[in-house]
Amino acid sequence: MAKSRDYLYKDVMNISGEKIGYIKDLLVDFGKSEVVGFKINPYKIMKKGFNVLKDDIIYQRDQLIVKDTAKSKFIEFSSIMNMYVVDKCFNILGLVSEIIFDDEEFTIKGISIRDYNLWSMFKSRRILLLKELIIGEEYIFYIGENPRITLECMPIIGNRKNHYRDVYYEKA
Repeated sequence: MAKSRDYLYKDVMNISGEKIGYIKDLLVDFGKSEVVGFKINPYKIMKKGFNVLKDDIIYQRDQLIVKDTAKSKFIEFSSIMNMYVVDKCFNILGLVSEIIFDDEEFTIKGISIRDYNLWSMFKSRRILLLKELIIGEEYIFYIGENPRITLECMPIIGNRKNHYRDVYYEKA
C-alpha cells in the first residue's frame, strides 16, 4: 500500500538516464478506481509539464524510470484535495488529505480524510473506502454507515527510523 505523499516530489528519469523532472501530482480515474499516472514538472525552465502513464513506468522504487511521456488530460488528485467529505445528514466528516492505493497495480483502496477542526487536524485521520463515496463538484458524499478504519499518527518509542510512523487500527 502506498499513499500519495510517498510519490510526490520523487525524481523521474528516462531510459537514457537523464533526470527529466519530478512528480507534481497523481492522475486518477475514479470510474475505474485506479491511479492512471503522474503529472511531471520538468527540471528545465522553458519546458511545459507532461504526464506519465502507469503503463510507461519501468521502475518505481526510489525514483521513477519511464520509457515514454503523454500529453493526455486526466483528473489530478490536487483538484479534490482539501474537499469536504459529508455524510447523509450533511455533517462534515473532514477534508480529503491523501489517497491510498496499491503500488503494484495502482488500484485505489481508499481516501484518507483529516478532521477540519484546527485542534485535532494533526491527531487522527480516517480512511474511507472508495466504493462508499460519491465525488461531486463541491463535496464528496459518504454513503456508508460508519467509518470503520481510523489512521492515528502515534510516535513509536524505540528505533529512531520508525519514530513517526502511521499506525492503522480498526475503530470499535
